[in-house]
Amino acid sequence: PSEFRKAHQARMTLSANCTRLQVVEDFLLDLIIRANSKDLLDEDWCRGARRYCSFADRLTALVGEGLHEQQLRTKMSRTQHWKLAGSVAVLMCAMIDVEVA
Repeated sequence: PSEFRKAHQARMTLSANCTRLQVVEDFLLDLIIRANSKDLLDEDWCRGARRYCSFADRLTALVGEGLHEQQLRTKMSRTQHWKLAGSVAVLMCAMIDVEVA
């Protein structure tokens, strides 16, 4: 159960970070689209844009780590399922052998 909770919490955190990243990217895109040439020369405007870009960079790194961890968990889960499937196949063959004999 605790492993399931950890995996669930990791998925929820990844989902939240993906949403945050999308919101920040949309905000930055809107900010750039609405900017005129005068805004681009304004130091306050540039500082704000750099702050949002830096926030987006941190979120991108978190999302990348989360996706990598999710991929590793999925791979480990598949490996465990394949082992179980092999055991089930051996047991079924043994049952068939017993029925035939």
